Amino acid sequence: MMSHLSPAKQTEGIINRLEFAKTAFSDDERKLIVYYAFKLNDMEKARELAEHIYYEETEGNQGSALAVIDAQAEIDALPDPMIGLWEMEEYGYTWAKCCC
Repeated sequence: MMSHLSPAKQTEGIINRLEFAKTAFSDDERKLIVYYAFKLNDMEKARELAEHIYYEETEGNQGSALAVIDAQAEIDALPDPMIGLWEMEEYGYTWAKCCC
């Protein structure tokens, strides 16, 4: 539906829909979710991360901190800290996420 938009714009739309009735994300969580989508270029995983953090925050659970740590670890494992997979794929770069 929003695939013509950049990962950042798509993720902002996901966050806005989740927070329609109630603000739940901190500024740092919002930034991480958008950055996660940009870096990994996987909107399904970004949506799942946003929904998980939203659920944990609205239920008053501590699981959002673990979700943030796991997401940051995935970002840190990428081959280039300066650009995301979305940009890499735009330039024709492919990266096997599994090392065998």
